Amino acid sequence: MTPLPTGRIENTPDGPVLALDRRFVAAPDDVWTSLTHPDWTARWAGRWSGDPASGSIEMSWTAEDGAPTETVRVLECAPPTRLAVITGSEDAGLWRVTVNLTEEAGTTTLTLRHLLRNGVMPSTVGAGWEFYLDRLEAARQQREPAPFSAYDEPMLEYYVALDATLPSD
Repeated sequence: MTPLPTGRIENTPDGPVLALDRRFVAAPDDVWTSLTHPDWTARWAGRWSGDPASGSIEMSWTAEDGAPTETVRVLECAPPTRLAVITGSEDAGLWRVTVNLTEEAGTTTLTLRHLLRNGVMPSTVGAGWEFYLDRLEAARQQREPAPFSAYDEPMLEYYVALDATLPSD
């Protein structure tokens, strides 16, 4: 099965964001654990170490080639509904990402928002976020995730079209 792109552009006071949703038949606390507990993140994104209360952790992205490690700054942590972080580096660019969890009728919706600044475009990050969110779903369902090759090229046209909807600077 080929994954389908789901991202959309939302305009916020801080600027445009790429937003993606995933729904889980689970309570927000349960989904929160999948997002923040190191044993869980190791199953779908990577291993992290450090004390989040200090304002940063070291994340090793094990699904990436070479499992690069980077410092992730924790901007906001409001369990079990909101997490805001900055990932990346000064050299490669900093990414502000928020995750919100909302519950309705026994279903938790996870909405990931990536602030599009400093030349970051949907076509450069969209397929990657789809890949990671689908890996989260696969880990929660105890199944093998699709490889990145199922996302990158097949989703490029969709995300390039989203690029064109952004206001020009």
